[in-house]
Amino acid sequence: MSLGRLSILIVPLAIMGCKNSGGADFGDGPENDARFVADVFTWQCEEEGGADYYEGVFAFNVSLEVAPDALVPRALPAPGGCSADLSMFGADPNGELLNIPALSDEPRWETDIDSGELENLSEGWYYDEVFDNVHNCQTTDALLNGGTRLVQAGSLSGAVTPDPGTVEDVTLVSASDYLETGFEFGEEIDISWEAAGWDEAWIQIRRERNGEAWEYVTCNATGYTEFVLGDDVWGLMTENLGDVFNNVYVAFQNHGMQEMETGQKVEVATRAMHVAVAYD
Repeated sequence: MSLGRLSILIVPLAIMGCKNSGGADFGDGPENDARFVADVFTWQCEEEGGADYYEGVFAFNVSLEVAPDALVPRALPAPGGCSADLSMFGADPNGELLNIPALSDEPRWETDIDSGELENLSEGWYYDEVFDNVHNCQTTDALLNGGTRLVQAGSLSGAVTPDPGTVEDVTLVSASDYLETGFEFGEEIDISWEAAGWDEAWIQIRRERNGEAWEYVTCNATGYTEFVLGDDVWGLMTENLGDVFNNVYVAFQNHGMQEMETGQKVEVATRAMHVAVAYD
């Protein structure tokens, strides 16, 4: 197994929200109402016998954002383009959320091989860190084939994420010793990968402090097999942020939109994200 230091990658908000009583008009407008996402984080794993390497899973979480007719979009820029302050994680600032109405318990998720409960961490934000920093090196498709289903979630029950593609390899080349210090601000980072069966690919420079993102830029790498983060990308950020750790995420996602029988519209996504530096 080849890895850097490992840490908690995404820190969800930890303020418990009040239960929303809801109403008959919950999400009855034209806009999307919720986002249900299964995320795996990957690193380089060594095949038995040391003959080869592959991208194996070290962390897995499931999240649900609920914002009736007010879901903050996460549309990527055009392929090859980059956007500042484009959040790709529900734990980042994400607009006006509301709890699912009339639930007597927490919603649950299930896959073909596992299940769990989504904790209501704040108003309209549900999250389960299924496992973190586990050295099992499962492949993404072995873990998430068949999709991740939302159950016991009121009118949102039945939403299911797509099957994943595969990620064989992700390589990052830079002048810095980034496994120890993170990436230097402004340095050129050459990224290449082998992956198949995904709708989109994106890369994010994520500037973190104590696990919390202070600044980020997201680039659409759909259709590419290599991408260079250079001056044009760093120029979208502020150099002097103090003591931040510059990390890079290389992500692949399958996504869609489902309309529930009651009319609510749910964005669904399955994502695999190689993390340049995973902290111990």
